[in-house]
Amino acid sequence: MPRLTVKAGFLPLYLKLYEDISPGGYEQYTPFIEEITSLIESSGISVVNPGVTFDTAHIKRAQALFEKEGISFIILLHLSYSPSLLVADFLQELKVPILLVDTTLTPSFNNMDSEYLIRNHGIHGVMDLTSVMKSRGVDFLVMAGHRTEEIFQEKLKRTLTAIKGAVLYKNQNIGITGKPFIGMGDFSVDFDELHKQFGITVKDIPLSRIIEEEKSVIDGDIDTGIEEDKKFWDVSGVAVEVHREAVRTSLALKKIMADQGLTGYTMNFQYITGDIPTPFYACSQLMSEGYGYGGEGDVLTATLGFPLNQISSAAKFDEFFCADWMNDLILMSHMGESDRRFVKSGSSPSLAVRDGFVNPKESAIYRFQAEPGEVTFVNLCPAGRGHYRMVAGLLDIVDSHVFDHIKAPHYMVNTRIPVDEFLERYAEAGGGHHLYIARGNILNEIRIFAGLLGFEFITI
Repeated sequence: MPRLTVKAGFLPLYLKLYEDISPGGYEQYTPFIEEITSLIESSGISVVNPGVTFDTAHIKRAQALFEKEGISFIILLHLSYSPSLLVADFLQELKVPILLVDTTLTPSFNNMDSEYLIRNHGIHGVMDLTSVMKSRGVDFLVMAGHRTEEIFQEKLKRTLTAIKGAVLYKNQNIGITGKPFIGMGDFSVDFDELHKQFGITVKDIPLSRIIEEEKSVIDGDIDTGIEEDKKFWDVSGVAVEVHREAVRTSLALKKIMADQGLTGYTMNFQYITGDIPTPFYACSQLMSEGYGYGGEGDVLTATLGFPLNQISSAAKFDEFFCADWMNDLILMSHMGESDRRFVKSGSSPSLAVRDGFVNPKESAIYRFQAEPGEVTFVNLCPAGRGHYRMVAGLLDIVDSHVFDHIKAPHYMVNTRIPVDEFLERYAEAGGGHHLYIARGNILNEIRIFAGLLGFEFITI
């Protein structure tokens, strides 16, 4: 996977009047600044700090440094009160996400001393600035609390992760083999518009390129891949040649992904009709490593995978497939793509085979019980006139067996409300049939993610 660095500009704010009265007084906040910096960096974000800021010369210094470093968003920390108009124009012109960390040195009024007030009043500097920014129509996020509290640290980390995900959504490279499935309108997007709005580039990966790359895959690497599979999967249900072909295609596709700098991939099975087996195994391997994926040539859903895997410990492409009206369950499945990170601990996962509908060759697929637990579903659809709609909510993967009659990866989720009501609300919200499933409850992070990207956001 590409390892992309996200840089945050960090601006500690101070009042010039205090500096005039007591030169160098801001230095008492150095450990405080270092603690906040450490919290930010623990979220995998690189911090660009031009120093404590309290006059226009400092703003110019910050502007030059941020432009040089190419920051993706800015974090503000009020060490004391700081007048809003010192930074308001600068922030408005930056046009990057803004996060205000609203915290102070001292956690409570207990053991107050004579210096308490002067050291701990940055909160009204936050109020001055947010009032002005709101009046100007500039969006921002605020994270308030004391830095030593576990709940504050967790909120800050999750907020930073959501911002990081939104940053990484942009400027992706998505590969496509074939063309999008004709008539599937809920993920139909103009690739040029996608690039114009989000810097996302769609790169054609013709089947001939995959076939050509397969020729350079050496047998020893295939042997290694098969031995690795045997450590995790029961491979007895897959013929050796089918398994070898699956691994060969997977290695070839990974090489293409690396060469092209791709963060996601999609293929339409209708364009893979027999030269090679439909690459379900290869696509599953990509998903299991955190690459984005979308079925049927769905570029839009494929764009979700890479950023959501920064927000969640595991996120994968899926579909709401069938409803169990009696038990408030939905069967989750697709043709043959899945993600080994969702395998139930202690179970006995296996590799199996299936055809590719229009492809007579057998393809290797994953077959396993899914780990029970809370998950977040996320759907992204076009909403007309260059806008997008995100529909999300919580589900529970239930502990269940694998159905003998279903020859594709599958598992079941409980909808938490009656399944008929869930499906009504989902349809009324305009949710599409392709989506991402992410481990855990990341609904608030998804709300932030959607807001930063300008998506309409609806929860079910």
